[in-house]
Amino acid sequence: ATTGQNSLLSSNGGNVAISGTLTLNGDTVLTTAGNSGSEDVNVGGAINSNTSSFSLSANAGANGDVIFGGDIGLGVGSGQVALSSLTASGATIQLANVRTIGGQSYASSNATTLNGNIQATGTGTVVFSGPLRLSQSGSTSIATQNGSVQFGTVDAANSATASGLNVSVGGSGNQVTFVGIVGGAQALSALTSSGSTRLQGGSLTTTGPPPYGSLPLASSAGSTTNLFASGYTCTGPVSGSGQTLNLDFVSANGIADFQSTVGASGALQRLVVGGNTNNRNFGDTATTRIGGNMTFANGADVRGTSVLTNPPTLQ
Repeated sequence: ATTGQNSLLSSNGGNVAISGTLTLNGDTVLTTAGNSGSEDVNVGGAINSNTSSFSLSANAGANGDVIFGGDIGLGVGSGQVALSSLTASGATIQLANVRTIGGQSYASSNATTLNGNIQATGTGTVVFSGPLRLSQSGSTSIATQNGSVQFGTVDAANSATASGLNVSVGGSGNQVTFVGIVGGAQALSALTSSGSTRLQGGSLTTTGPPPYGSLPLASSAGSTTNLFASGYTCTGPVSGSGQTLNLDFVSANGIADFQSTVGASGALQRLVVGGNTNNRNFGDTATTRIGGNMTFANGADVRGTSVLTNPPTLQ
């Protein structure tokens, strides 16, 4: 199918279904009333802009689903280019690989299932405002050239698929924000996040080690963030004035590596490494590497072995 300039494909009481590919020759809107679960937006094939980049908005209402069966904006054919932006909303959203120049927004009341990678190659944010489930085996990549990335909850789609997440944000002042719990329903195999990473959900569980850049704890003073993984690497500052950070391990001989400062911009209330929360029992086999100054209002409880990699000040 091919759309013209400023196209609207709308259904009030049925599906919008395109079984093959979709080529955009202008900004395009696909919409259904979404009053029932059968009023879906469904594009079976690849979606690309023709020659110039155009936007696509797909809305299936409160009860309909948005289903993208093919890759979006990868531009493998002659004249095919990335979309300018993509917006999707519905009860559920299904995605493969997506490339846009600008931003992407996914709003699902039940879940967005991602079986591919996400790219925003210009200026624009990527926002998942509902639950995100990763169904791709191995690592799923979400990358922006100049924009932040925001998640609600994030889980692997099922226990049979080892699904990890690699998030990379470019541009000054942009950050990765996890508003909800990560790995609460189904643990990720790994999490890698570059730049500033904000954990607002209070809990993160992976079966592999998650490396971070800077790690601001974005909850309020007096709150506690619990992280569960096989190990931790924080290459940038850890901050969260008045907050408690618990790092626990899902397997023996884990390493917590703090390569920069902890609490420098405002003292943490407390740091606990290997505190055996949530019935974990591997803290005494862990190693904590301390490479920067640490400041706490109520001390630290570090189990296992501590190694000072750069003579720090602990207070």
